[in-house]
Amino acid sequence: MAQLGKQALDSLPHESLSDEENGLRMAESLRVMGRGNTLARKFPEAVNQTQKSLALFQTFGDRESALVALNTLATAYSAMSLHEPALQSFYEILNDGKGPKQVLANASMNIAGVYAKIGHMDRALQHFHDGVRAFEDEKQFSHLSMALSNLSAVYYELDENSKAESTARQSLALVEKHSLDTSYFLHAACNLVATYLRLDRYDEALILADEARRKLQTENNCWTELTLNVDFAEYYVRIDKVEDAKILLTQSLKLNPESSQECKIHKLLSSIYKSQKQFEKALFHFETYHTLHESLFNEESDRRARNLESQHRLDKIQRELEQVRAQNSELLEQVQANSAHLRDVTHDVNSPLGAILGFTELLKDDPDLNHKHQNFIDAINKSGQYILALTKNLLQSSVKHSDNEPPELQLSLWERTLSDITEPLVIEAQLKSLTIEVINKVPRSFQFLSDFQKLQRILHNLIGNAIKFTQQGQITVTSKLSDDFHALVVQIADTGPGIHEDILDTLFEPFQQGPRAQESGTGSGLGLAICRQFTEDLGGSISVESKAGSGSLFILQLPIESPQTLKKD
Repeated sequence: MAQLGKQALDSLPHESLSDEENGLRMAESLRVMGRGNTLARKFPEAVNQTQKSLALFQTFGDRESALVALNTLATAYSAMSLHEPALQSFYEILNDGKGPKQVLANASMNIAGVYAKIGHMDRALQHFHDGVRAFEDEKQFSHLSMALSNLSAVYYELDENSKAESTARQSLALVEKHSLDTSYFLHAACNLVATYLRLDRYDEALILADEARRKLQTENNCWTELTLNVDFAEYYVRIDKVEDAKILLTQSLKLNPESSQECKIHKLLSSIYKSQKQFEKALFHFETYHTLHESLFNEESDRRARNLESQHRLDKIQRELEQVRAQNSELLEQVQANSAHLRDVTHDVNSPLGAILGFTELLKDDPDLNHKHQNFIDAINKSGQYILALTKNLLQSSVKHSDNEPPELQLSLWERTLSDITEPLVIEAQLKSLTIEVINKVPRSFQFLSDFQKLQRILHNLIGNAIKFTQQGQITVTSKLSDDFHALVVQIADTGPGIHEDILDTLFEPFQQGPRAQESGTGSGLGLAICRQFTEDLGGSISVESKAGSGSLFILQLPIESPQTLKKD
């Protein structure tokens, strides 16, 4: 305490320093005094001094020192059993995310300590683990020893005795290896003694407890003596040595225990006096225990603690989401720039290409051209038509990738939508002497929620390909609901030449074409890739079943937004 006071005095203002330097020295002085008063359990003074310190650090923009002051303030709240403001302050440190790693690790440890006090051992376990990992990374061995010791205590409360023993031993090993202060040994030893007693390893517990008590002769540590007394008292009660337990517990009440241990002492004494039929004393200790217990574990404290943890998680998710949005924004700008360039180039190509195709149409009807020249004109026209299809699909692809808006969902009757999409294609098939059979197995009243512009492009490409590569026979378009009523399934089957099995896996990749498409010189190899991209935009899937000589079957599955509302006709 004297050392803390000296540090505070050394930080008082000096005339030779600037206002900011003096302000920061004063802030540190107040923080140190606040920490000292917390240790002396002079809480009103501690809170007042630390709040002033925090305000000064914030005023002069010293963020790291402000976090340290906030940690000191939260520690004072925790010592006062003001769990809500303590958790709020500790979480504020964690939410900052940019402070010194040791400060953030200490915040995790302190949050765990608060949760352990109010009985939320699962949350305490999570935050103690976070502290252990942080201290391991920073090689802060004294803090790591304490973190492992605290972790051991939580495992003990959760009845995970092997883990409690293991972590306590790890803590003691660090004390020995790095010659840490006696206080770290005492803390870990108490946890290991408790575990030994629970496992009925009395001799080991007694040896370790005697070693701890010897060290207490040079260490003013009331907590250790109290903890050992309570641990052995619990053990003596369990083996029916209640008089020995009473002596230890009575001694413990004179040690000015903290509330959590005091609560346990009164509960044990109430149980002992009740077994001895000393009901008046049993009632006194029970009422004292009940009062202390309610102050520690009231419902309001529990509710607020849960709310604070939820807020912490929400803040963390929000920060991560903002980072992702920033990254997506940069990527989107790049994609839009590339897509805009692609659209410009495509547009510039289309204009002269249209003129070329127009001239070829005129020349085809020129009677002065011989047969050889007519063949040349036909070749030019076919090549031009291929380039036109290529630029059309490139433009369609660039528009798709530059669109950063979500799908434009609309609710429509599926039967009408299917008819609107297939009717123009039926006419196109008739020009090749093909038939398109449309089979709708979906209930007539079924309404489907989707982006119908994208859906129309998907089906137009799939049915258009079937018409293009089928020389005779028919195309069958079948729509139905999946067996679990969670998806709309559309199948497009044709009697065309089929697709070689060795290219099925890559068929939906950009610029991939089957042998028939390559031979005919039609298409760009982007149609099926666009189908897959649009299908994924709508949350669905697309697949193909085919083999050479046996036709092809494309299967489109799209999720239904609210399957529970479906009704069969």
